[in-house]
Order: sequence, then C-alpha cells, then structure tokens
Amino acid sequence: MSKKIFVRSAAVLALALNFSTATAQDSAAENYLDFDRVDTNGDDCIDWEELRNGAMQFWDALDLNNDNIVAGDEHPEAVDANGEPVRPPSVAVTYYQSHMYVAFDQADKDQNACLSRREYESD
Repeated sequence: MSKKIFVRSAAVLALALNFSTATAQDSAAENYLDFDRVDTNGDDCIDWEELRNGAMQFWDALDLNNDNIVAGDEHPEAVDANGEPVRPPSVAVTYYQSHMYVAFDQADKDQNACLSRREYESD
C-alpha cells in the first residue's frame, strides 16, 4: 500500500477523491500511518484491523468537530493532478472506511489478509 496512496493522499481521503495532500500535511499523516506504528503487534505485517485503527486515528485528528465528516477547513491542503489547489468535498466516515477497505484489498497482492512492508510501501 503505497505511501504515495496512504500518506500523500491523506490516508484514503484523497485516494477516494483523487487528490494529493500538500507537503505540510504529509508529516502528520506519516506519524499516524508509519508502518512500524500501524503494525501494533510487531509481526512485520499489517492486518486489516491494524490498518483501520491507524487510519481512524488519522481521521480523528482531521475531524476537528467530531461530526464524522471531514469538511471545509478540516481537509488538508490538496492539489489536483495538475498541481492546482483544490478544496475536496465533504467526506463522511462511512465513505472513508469503505474506500480504505478497497485500498487494503488492492494493496494485498498475495491476498493473505496482511500487508507486508513491501506491499504497504510500494508504489
């Protein structure tokens, strides 16, 4: 699961919307979605529950008013494919979670329900 997808895209928020976050937000996402932090049991493999928990911690940090929607100024600064600034639409937590699962499944190339470091960090 590419850091390009998970980190630069604000942990599926942007993946789902096809936007990339600006550099300032990348370090915050790196904190929440660093492989070693997400791999809470230290088995060098991230299962769905570990990924969901890490990504939801990131969601909680974005959802400042705790309404289960990331909207307006809660969004990280983002740019489109041409590098132009954009304001993504509001994203509900249910939408975020469903796209997170799809991204997990796509990244799990060997379909063993666990992301190796290579799968997690690959482009």
